[in-house]
Amino acid sequence: QAGASVGQHRGGWDRIPSTLRTSGVTPREYEVFVLLPERPGNQQIARRLSISPRTVEKHMASLLNKTGRADRAALCEFAAECAAEPA
Repeated sequence: QAGASVGQHRGGWDRIPSTLRTSGVTPREYEVFVLLPERPGNQQIARRLSISPRTVEKHMASLLNKTGRADRAALCEFAAECAAEPA
């Protein structure tokens, strides 16, 4: 949540699949990532996570870089594949 303490944002590493964790995906980036199979826009993601659309843009750019995906559509596909995999 916006306004959460730094300590709260440091938690959550255990929720991130190892393939993403080793790529350097942060817990907050992962919160954005898990919404991507629904293919929401930046405004929708921002509202759901109580962050600014600009922050969503930064997280998306970081996720594209860290996962090696070429564009948003490829990142959404990858997120859907990850969501379909058993935990």
